[in-house]
Amino acid sequence: RDAPETAMANPAPSRLTMCCLSPLLNPDRDDEYYDLLGCDRRASAAQIKKLFRQKSIRMHPDKFAQRGETMTPADVQAFQRTKEAYECLGDPKRRKIYDQLGELGLKLTENPASVPPETLIKALSKMSEQCRCCILLSAFALVAFFFLFFPVLLSLNVDGDADVPWAVVWLPLWVFDAFLVVNHVGWIYEGLVEAPAAGPVDEELGSGGPGAAEGGPDAPDGDDDDEDDDARAHDDTPVVARAFLLGQVLLVVAFQAALVWKLDGDSSRGAWLPVFAPLLVRELLGALFLLPGAVVGVEPPECDGDSEPLDPNQSIEKELKTIAYVQQLEIRDRHRLALRSAALRVCLEALLVCKLADAPQGAGAALNWWGVFAPLWVYCALQLNRCYRFAAASKAISATITPPPPGAEPGDDSHLTDADRVKGEAAFHAAASAAGAGCTCCCLLVVGVLVALKSLEYGFSAIVVFAPLLASVCCCYCCACWFVCGFRALDDDDDPGDEGEGEAHGDDEPTRAQPR
Repeated sequence: RDAPETAMANPAPSRLTMCCLSPLLNPDRDDEYYDLLGCDRRASAAQIKKLFRQKSIRMHPDKFAQRGETMTPADVQAFQRTKEAYECLGDPKRRKIYDQLGELGLKLTENPASVPPETLIKALSKMSEQCRCCILLSAFALVAFFFLFFPVLLSLNVDGDADVPWAVVWLPLWVFDAFLVVNHVGWIYEGLVEAPAAGPVDEELGSGGPGAAEGGPDAPDGDDDDEDDDARAHDDTPVVARAFLLGQVLLVVAFQAALVWKLDGDSSRGAWLPVFAPLLVRELLGALFLLPGAVVGVEPPECDGDSEPLDPNQSIEKELKTIAYVQQLEIRDRHRLALRSAALRVCLEALLVCKLADAPQGAGAALNWWGVFAPLWVYCALQLNRCYRFAAASKAISATITPPPPGAEPGDDSHLTDADRVKGEAAFHAAASAAGAGCTCCCLLVVGVLVALKSLEYGFSAIVVFAPLLASVCCCYCCACWFVCGFRALDDDDDPGDEGEGEAHGDDEPTRAQPR
């Protein structure tokens, strides 16, 4: 029942994906985590565990206090980085991603929002000219193949200016479908060969917490060779969910194959229901999986009145229950939104089947193309409503943030409390959601109107329907070219604003970049 939600939560990249992204995200083979633990890439899980135990004994804050030494901020940062390295290399799944994509690729895989833009700019500014040219040429080849080849040939066939076989017109989509199928098959294979952990995780070192150092001296040496060192961490996405997603991809491929077969044959009349049957089955299966999560009841946490619990653990437990309640509400709302979108897609597909059959006495005879696209207009209206609600929520949250005092410098947020920072982040996410919903509404509305006008045999070329897409792609590509070629890292000697402040900045401050 939870297959789609679980599978989309944090899917691990397949080997094919990591091979494609490795030259871009990890060209220099990032080994910093191995250097922090004092080992190389050939180290086993038992060796990594033993090295972390030894380092945690020396670097833990409690050990500094026992030795009568003062722990500096650099020591705290070194201990945190060492613990972070063990948490990555101690997990076979994360270690495999780190070996291929490096630390930046690992963060982008697990939580892209946690990577600040400055980090990406810093990584890009260190690329060689040859690497930048390869990126731009590869991007141009992909853009030309996927976003020019298909629209141009499709427009020529629709306008009657050419008679290219539809199987050739669909060539970019066949390539993309093959990539998706191979990616999902590899994902399923990895799930089959990865066995769940044989025993419980070592609480002493599995979490990388303070207990790792405190239990280190008293632990026997034989603990490093126990059976949980050989246990392999498995992806939390079940194989059934991976197979479900592969099935949905195959249903889309089946629809495309049926559509091409129909277009290469007699597409003027006849039954179109077999062509759209794979899409209808896909939507039906997706709705069956989403329905339980959309109708589930969420009980609010018990409230004991205004009295505060005396025990701090009870207060923490109450906060955790509240957070879990909010998360469950959010999951249910997402399921309902996805279910509503699926229902509108089914309506649109059913209307297209009726209209394309176009029997003189059939249901499609009474429909015009504006009515066929009625589900699309409803969806655009819903997206516009979401845009308004998110924008209003962002404005309301921003109004509760403490304003800066008079005379404060621009960008100075020292007056903000922790609650204000949380509100600011919430307002930012609400504004981003409003912008996404607004852009989705505008794009779909423009494309829908153009398709409806073209279907009514207005005298313009079919390439006009793809004009918004082509304009967006060209704009994005030009911006990417300027971004890739126009930035370089500033040397320390070239930075005029760091005089007397170089020692105050740590190594983790992102390198600034400037246009050439």
